[in-house]
Amino acid sequence: MDPGLSWEAHVSHVVKKCNAILFSLNRIRHYFTSEALEIIVQAYVFPHVTYCLCVWGGTAKGQLHKIQKVINFAARVITGTRKFDHITPSLNSLGWPTIEAMVRHRDALKAFKALRDESSPSEIRALFVPRSAVSTRTTRATDRGSLQLQKYDLTGTQRAFAYRAAVVWNNLPAAALEAPTLSVFKNIVRKL
Repeated sequence: MDPGLSWEAHVSHVVKKCNAILFSLNRIRHYFTSEALEIIVQAYVFPHVTYCLCVWGGTAKGQLHKIQKVINFAARVITGTRKFDHITPSLNSLGWPTIEAMVRHRDALKAFKALRDESSPSEIRALFVPRSAVSTRTTRATDRGSLQLQKYDLTGTQRAFAYRAAVVWNNLPAAALEAPTLSVFKNIVRKL
């Protein structure tokens, strides 16, 4: 962890490791089908990207952009898209979300587990306070099951996991908030 809590060293290490894998794979991609390449990328690259995504997912936009470039490079390797061609059609054909969407999805899952799973750590559960526990009035937020947002003046502190996940939770549709199981919740969130 660096002194500025920017996760720059961690993100740079992840980018370097993933790019080394992708450069090697790019040299031999002609020997594989695109389905095999996608399996290889999902097995060797995406675990590095998604590991601790909840923790460092709130880093600066520049750091997230570096990770997005790795995802774009992986899509180019699989689809054979050239360097200066637009990458969005390739990402859509693979069904891959952007890094921001991955962070939101992971934050929503962690918030669901913290709110619904009794076995989750009490420290994590304490990060999420329902609006109904704070307000005595009946409002749309309390009826809906929204979470209380702490007041932060700095945008850096608003990128913290607890605030980010509460914002994502409050922006979910009512069907997701009322999902009875984790699998139902995942299906609803995946379609967003």
